[in-house]
Amino acid sequence: MIKLEQNEILLLMKINTEEILRSRWFLALSIVVILYFFWALGKMAWQNYQVNQQIKGLENEVAQIEGDNQKLSDLIAYFQTETFKEQEAREKLGLVMPGEKVLVFPGNDKNADTSIVETVTKKDEEVKNEPNYKKWWSFFFANK
Repeated sequence: MIKLEQNEILLLMKINTEEILRSRWFLALSIVVILYFFWALGKMAWQNYQVNQQIKGLENEVAQIEGDNQKLSDLIAYFQTETFKEQEAREKLGLVMPGEKVLVFPGNDKNADTSIVETVTKKDEEVKNEPNYKKWWSFFFANK
């Protein structure tokens, strides 16, 4: 008799379980749970995509900064060479090596004296005050 009661209980539980699985509430709850699962999965995938995009952007930025650092390192190395020091001493300070001769060509001086600039400016002002026929005459027949 005890066995029969246990079988009946199991049968009733099986029937109740089948009724629950077939009920509309269970179906609605299952759909909600599945939709939430897919929503959470999609959200995680989107966050993963955004993180990967940020990583790529930062990697590109690192590569660019490393390239800039390499260029700066090359410039520092060049600035420390004797060739650069000699060139700067020649161009900026006007120094020469012992035994060298310097040739100065008129009009090619990059660091022109201000008095020369003032003289040229005064000549330009004088030319502007000349009549037009004198300007044409000097243009065609002046010694160049």
